[in-house]
Amino acid sequence: MQEETPAGDHEVSMAMGQLDSIIKAANELKGKIGTQEKNLPGWIQDHITNAENYIDQAAQGFHELNDNE
Repeated sequence: MQEETPAGDHEVSMAMGQLDSIIKAANELKGKIGTQEKNLPGWIQDHITNAENYIDQAAQGFHELNDNE
């Protein structure tokens, strides 16, 4: 049985907006980095790695949402 969401609850639309923002920023960063090999600052590499890990974990763990409904 699916639980009713409270009126005014906009978690899905907020998540979609945030994902759109992530996609836009990632595309912008790809353009700035380019395709030619070069050294990137460690903090940029670290941020990219963390972002990839977090998004991958959310995508892989999304099945848990359906398990709890």
